[in-house]
Amino acid sequence: MGWKTRKDKKKKSAITGERKHGGLKMTDFNIMNKALKVAWIPRLQTRTDASWKIIPEVALENYGGLSVLTQRNYDIDSL
Repeated sequence: MGWKTRKDKKKKSAITGERKHGGLKMTDFNIMNKALKVAWIPRLQTRTDASWKIIPEVALENYGGLSVLTQRNYDIDSL
């Protein structure tokens, strides 16, 4: 049985909603994950020779590398 086949026990709105509306005001991890990914774009665009940049550069070389991918306009929902 996969995770997707089970029904949620609590509604997302009850967990992430404001307390004054009956929610628990917990972090929405899907939104947080997207925000953290987007926050890396300016770091990748800097023209430094930081040693950590070799990992994404090699991983993305088949797609044009960092310089090509970070200079495009992407739909934020697809990230």
